[in-house]
Amino acid sequence: MIGSILSLLATSVALIAHFVAPPGRHFRHALILNLLIADGMNSMNNSISGVITMLNYQKPEPLSPGVACTINAFVGQFSVQAVDFNILIMSVMVLLMLRTRKLSTEPSRPTILLICALAWVPSVITSSTGLALDAYGPVSGNWCWIKPQEASLRYALTHSWRMAIFLATLVIYTYIYIHLKRTFNSFVLSTSNITTHSLAPIVPAGGKANDNPDTTETSDIIVKRTFHVDGGVSWPDPTAPGVFASATSGSAIPLHDLPPAKMSHGAAATARMSRIDHDRHVHGGARHASNSNLRRMLLLNGYPVLYIVLWIPGIATRLVEAVRGSSPVWLVVMQASTQYVGLANAITYSWNEKMTERIKRLLR
Repeated sequence: MIGSILSLLATSVALIAHFVAPPGRHFRHALILNLLIADGMNSMNNSISGVITMLNYQKPEPLSPGVACTINAFVGQFSVQAVDFNILIMSVMVLLMLRTRKLSTEPSRPTILLICALAWVPSVITSSTGLALDAYGPVSGNWCWIKPQEASLRYALTHSWRMAIFLATLVIYTYIYIHLKRTFNSFVLSTSNITTHSLAPIVPAGGKANDNPDTTETSDIIVKRTFHVDGGVSWPDPTAPGVFASATSGSAIPLHDLPPAKMSHGAAATARMSRIDHDRHVHGGARHASNSNLRRMLLLNGYPVLYIVLWIPGIATRLVEAVRGSSPVWLVVMQASTQYVGLANAITYSWNEKMTERIKRLLR
């Protein structure tokens, strides 16, 4: 009950913040909103049944069979499976973005709606099946669900699906981790304020090079770059990919705009490289946009990871029951962690989308 109530409060705050101080529009926000709605439904449903159970804890059967119990069981089955499939869809979308870049541009609204709707299709089918078979009733814990004597139906409608999603999510994120680790190990992630020294003579404006080694000055060439996942290069400012600065004056102008006659030999070579990189940046804009979308989609990583961690006791309980017929009390108690999924998802959303900063800006 405590886990459900905390998840309900956190999810409610996250949903309100999403609409009152919305983040920048992106495909991932639709997936997150879909997940938060499912979390909110599940935590509200379990909070209600939890409070009723606590109020009637002295009764032999705190939750009685009837219409209210059936509704609680139907909504519970409907919402919790929506959470499961939302997690699976998030994992698959990140994988597709990483491997095929098919989501490098914002999908159309009908496509987004279709993807979000897919998470609810299995929920409608399984919850309606349980209702049609009159399989709902009070169960252990503080909710109504598929009756204990219908163990095979529990596995057919819920447990087998969740275990498959659990395993698929583990496989997908293991692959993503290995892929990103190999990719990032192949490139320097970022370099900034890299200063190289050129001992070539400084050429005064309208003058000749000073060939006297005793009076040779040192010039600094400062270049800022950021390397992306696939090795593409993006300059912080497309109009100034390189900066040439005199060590003494500190003045700076774009290298590719500096006349060759006013550059040292080392600076001229760097300017040519700067111009090539500048052209590469212009022509590689599409790839840079794709990388940007990939980084945004990778923010979804936290939701499946926390889902796996919090559902480990629940999955372990099902596996022990399948082998031994029953689970030890301590393992049954640990299943309470599954009711903190909504809380974890709301915290992840608030952290990734900088909810506090958005609300502060709204209140100014």
